[in-house]
Amino acid sequence: MEFFREAASKLISTGVFSFQLKASEEYISPELAEFLCCIHKIFVQVFPEVAALPGDTAHFFATGRPGTLTMDSEELVARLRARHLRTDYVREYYLPYRMMPDRMLDLKTQIQPQANTRINRDFAPIAYYFDVALWSTRFNRAYRRIFQTMAGVRFGWLLGTVGLALFALAGLVCWLPIKRNRSRTSAGLCVAAMGFTLIGLEMLLLLAFQAIYGYVYRQLAIIIAGFMLGMALGSRWGLGHAADAVAGTPNRRDLHCLFRLQIVAALFPILLCLLFDALAGLQNPATTFLVSQILFPVLAALCGLFGGFQFPVATRIFFSNSGPETRGLGTLYALDLAGACVAAVVLSSYLVPVFGFQATAWIMAEVNLAPAVLAGMLAFGRQAVRE
Repeated sequence: MEFFREAASKLISTGVFSFQLKASEEYISPELAEFLCCIHKIFVQVFPEVAALPGDTAHFFATGRPGTLTMDSEELVARLRARHLRTDYVREYYLPYRMMPDRMLDLKTQIQPQANTRINRDFAPIAYYFDVALWSTRFNRAYRRIFQTMAGVRFGWLLGTVGLALFALAGLVCWLPIKRNRSRTSAGLCVAAMGFTLIGLEMLLLLAFQAIYGYVYRQLAIIIAGFMLGMALGSRWGLGHAADAVAGTPNRRDLHCLFRLQIVAALFPILLCLLFDALAGLQNPATTFLVSQILFPVLAALCGLFGGFQFPVATRIFFSNSGPETRGLGTLYALDLAGACVAAVVLSSYLVPVFGFQATAWIMAEVNLAPAVLAGMLAFGRQAVRE
């Protein structure tokens, strides 16, 4: 929607805007129709006059002045002759074939937007999801049912189900018979949630940068480098924070710190989405340059900072009261990677395309709230571990 609006604003009164999408000569599958309907709905909302030509590649045309376009092949042939246009491929016989009335009517019927047709936006790229679903059905028709089921899930139901599962897990941890096991499990859940969140935040930063500025490849390495720098600085800060701990016990101060970090991790995605909405409206070239070249790397560094800070704190809680021959030293790292893996798959292929940035941010917040509540109960409860 935002791209077409910008294109319309640049178009002169007699200008014509056109693009093409992969279609089909004869049969338009439900997945292809859903994808074309999504784009066509935006097109007709932005431009007052729109035309679409059928074929293996569907060509879409739009103009800001009504009466400029025509769907009559004879009229187009007459215009070719009157303007003495020399074309290599579009000949007089080609247009009547391409614009046969039955084919034109069939395409118009197939791509006619419905009331429930979703709008593709910068921060809610549902067309990306439709394109992935269309591509997947070329290999196995069973994917069609999977993607239809995924797209049919209501966000409220998903949010409630995820929250119920996470808080039920936190409740089960509270029933563990040994207090030390509660602290260890809480630290493990917090690390897994943080791994999920950090990858999610990095993806949101990259996708938002591309949506706002139209490119990302040159900035990809800079944003990732800022993220890694933040993790390194945060880890060093966390190690310094851990230096004053009492050896062999899960320090209550560390549990307080773990609780606060998860609260920050829950709030940060929501605040980031609000910031993206504000940045999308900036037009001043100098401000745009500063935001794109400085603010986004700084945001990436902040995302990595609290993630890197958490890991040493969680590690000391997890391995408190452990002997010198502690097994499973890679357990926390494995949990961190597991959370990141789940986020990379679920966010990129489902949450962001289907529900958009803001809904994804709420899911990320919920993922962090359950471990935060558990860490808070251990830190502030009467049964908290000794100082």
